[in-house]
Amino acid sequence: MYCPKCGTKVREGDKFCYKCGNRLEFWDSVEDQKPSKVKRDHVRDYDENIKVRVNCTIQGMDRNFKPNGSYDTIDLGEVSLNQALDVVRRLPDKDDFPPRLLMELKEGYDVCPAAVILSYGEYMLNISSLGEKGYLEVFVDGFLELAGWNFRQKDPVTLTSYSVSREDAEAIVTDFYRKIDRLKELGLSLSPTEFSVLMAIRHGISNTNAIAKLTGKSIREVKATINDLAINDLIKIRKKGLLRKKRYYEITSKGELALLGDKEKLGRVVRDDDLVDCFAVAFWMMYALHDLPDGVSALDVVDSVGEPPESTIDDIADLESDIAYDDGGDMGDGDGGDWGDGDADGAW
Repeated sequence: MYCPKCGTKVREGDKFCYKCGNRLEFWDSVEDQKPSKVKRDHVRDYDENIKVRVNCTIQGMDRNFKPNGSYDTIDLGEVSLNQALDVVRRLPDKDDFPPRLLMELKEGYDVCPAAVILSYGEYMLNISSLGEKGYLEVFVDGFLELAGWNFRQKDPVTLTSYSVSREDAEAIVTDFYRKIDRLKELGLSLSPTEFSVLMAIRHGISNTNAIAKLTGKSIREVKATINDLAINDLIKIRKKGLLRKKRYYEITSKGELALLGDKEKLGRVVRDDDLVDCFAVAFWMMYALHDLPDGVSALDVVDSVGEPPESTIDDIADLESDIAYDDGGDMGDGDGGDWGDGDADGAW
């Protein structure tokens, strides 16, 4: 947390800044906002039950929440649900924007809207103000639905967005926290994308284009996940051929244990309307590979999260390269490549 007057880092619960003496009222703004009784009761109920804290950053504003169009990020640290709702309530409305900045936003200039970004692992909620009175723009990554709003992506790189009322924005934030809290209780060791990539590798698929098609993720996201899995010793990166231009991945015993443990837990949530959409990518991969948890059918997956982006391995058979290998890219084997092979040789 930071003092809004001088920017000094302070502790949560401090009443005054130790450097400049400014009274810290940032987290007291719930009382100042005077929300309606219905909303107030709604927030209190969730505050009693939801204990998870989520990382919060702001952009397009200074520490006093005055819009400035800057892309500089201010990190507010991990915040509770009520604190996150406070931050969202402080997003500027139309009358709070300088006239010139408001015009630049409306005309599509390269300026950053006033935004609050909440993130937990690969789950992200972005709520921004573009100067539309009484309305906020909402983007979501990692969930198909929040508070009744459908955030299914239009394509692997385009997030669905909505212009919603401030009251609806608060409901979306609350549901975001509620689902994150339940995910934490589930105790998975892998993110949905990590699980999906490991599942593909276990079935002999190393081609990042193929994995991207099967998961609906971008190739860049798949490659980043592969790098993370290798760093954490869940897979090994190998090279094949005389010129060692082909690359393939092998799941380690550590990766196998993580995959099987999470697969058993996912089998228990396939009919849970609250959680199943969080793992759509993982279920799509298991569906495509015909490797579902015990007691889960392909029909269960389709009923819960819909058809996968590419429903069968046959749909990607027309790829130019073999799905068992990866060609080119950023990753190497430690012999001159940019990345290593997961061995303890320091070649990352």
